[in-house]
Amino acid sequence: GLSETLVHAMNEVITITRDARVRGQFSHLCALGEKNWPKINLAIDSIENARRSGVDIGTDCQAYIAGNTTLTAVFPPWSIEGGNEKLIDRLSDLVVRKNIKNCIENKIPEWPFEHDGWTDNMINSLGWDNIWLLQVNSNLFKEYVGQSLLSMAQKRGQEPFDALCDLMVADQGHTMMLVVGSAGSLQDDAPLRTILTLPYTALETDAIVTGQGVRNRG
Repeated sequence: GLSETLVHAMNEVITITRDARVRGQFSHLCALGEKNWPKINLAIDSIENARRSGVDIGTDCQAYIAGNTTLTAVFPPWSIEGGNEKLIDRLSDLVVRKNIKNCIENKIPEWPFEHDGWTDNMINSLGWDNIWLLQVNSNLFKEYVGQSLLSMAQKRGQEPFDALCDLMVADQGHTMMLVVGSAGSLQDDAPLRTILTLPYTALETDAIVTGQGVRNRG
């Protein structure tokens, strides 16, 4: 699933499915952040039009308004090339860290993207308060499990970006996160319900089970 570039991605999958004359499946139909939820209906329009024209394509979605993955996913693609070790090296370099911050704050997502591009800026789409910590290995940051990046930063007296980078360095890039707002919010899950009504939608979990964390946000 994507956010700003969701419709472009959907149209590309449809084009490939049609031209290759195969059955297609769009994985994880969602859009991170309330400002991007309207794109879900636009993507559905694309898939409906394709199906009416004979393209055999379906989709899937998680049955909730959140998903989880590693916290590295909030960083621009170029900064995580080479894996966690390279990311930590870059975050430890104040000049490169500043470039990463500038990218998060100003980079406009594009599809497809070149070497320094980006298709999905999660922090820009969701905000610091909708990215929660699920698993932290570093004892320096374990107390913030179940809290948002914004809450963690406020309690540490830091700017959210600096708190994020310090956490990643201390945890060697192994932190797990929960992103809240993938097709609705805790108050409104209407976008998700729309996706679930589609007869060609399959359910998936989109989760990495670690056996750690807390029951409540805290």
